[in-house]
Amino acid sequence: MATRRKREPKTDICITVEKEGVWVYGNAQAFRRIAKHMAIMAGAEPAEHYELHVRWHLGSHFTKRNAVFVLMDNESRAVHKRKTFDVTFMVVEPSDLKSFRQHERSGRLPRDWDRSV
Repeated sequence: MATRRKREPKTDICITVEKEGVWVYGNAQAFRRIAKHMAIMAGAEPAEHYELHVRWHLGSHFTKRNAVFVLMDNESRAVHKRKTFDVTFMVVEPSDLKSFRQHERSGRLPRDWDRSV
């Protein structure tokens, strides 16, 4: 008699983009998957600049029902594209953070901003 594999619960993540900020909502399975990625990142060398792209790494690329979806308020829809919006986490070196901190007071990205650090 064949044994049935226990089916993993579906991952569901909703990213909301609002005037006040970005929120990530998810079921427990979603946060277990995020935690797994974060643990790998936490153990990585900062110089590697490992990234977690929530939509890319946790989304469903070949099914109609994507595990990660985005909702936006009207103000956010005016400046962002819902289909391509993503939330990315990146491990960086202390010197990168020190460089970022120089712009904290103005709150603006530097003119020569390089997202890849």
